Formats: sequence, C-alpha cells, structure tokens
Amino acid sequence: MTAPATPRPSSSSSTRPLELHGRPRDAELLIATPDVAILLYRRDLRERHKGGKPETATVSAADTYVRRGGKWLSLLYQETRLK
Repeated sequence: MTAPATPRPSSSSSTRPLELHGRPRDAELLIATPDVAILLYRRDLRERHKGGKPETATVSAADTYVRRGGKWLSLLYQETRLK
C-alpha cells in the first residue's frame, strides 16, 4: 500500500494558511482486513494568524484507506491538535 505524500491539513477560518512542516513521524500502519488499512502518525503544522506571529502545532492524524478496484482510496481523514 502506498500512502499519499502529504496528508490533508484541516482548515480553520481563524488560522490561514496552514503549512506542513517536516515529515510525518511515529507512523504506524494497522491492517484491519486485506482491503482496509489505517495509517496513524504525528505531524507538525505551521499556522499564520492574521496579524500575528507564525506558530507551530503538532497534530495526531489518522487516515483510513480502502482498496476498491485494485486502488487504495482514502475513506476518512481525522486529525487532533496535541497540547
């Protein structure tokens, strides 16, 4: 299975733009069935608040993939900001 090179960051009206910073880390691939896989990892995002300084935030992300017609498709993406 080949995962996408860059996960999709969430967008928020109060923080734009978001920039991916560094590579995913602590990655773990869980194979639920031969046609379902879950990729878990952490990633740093750089946020630029309007009129403020850039900040870096770490998120924990999960991307669930299903295999359909021989291709792996992202079914669900979720991320949570870590404190």
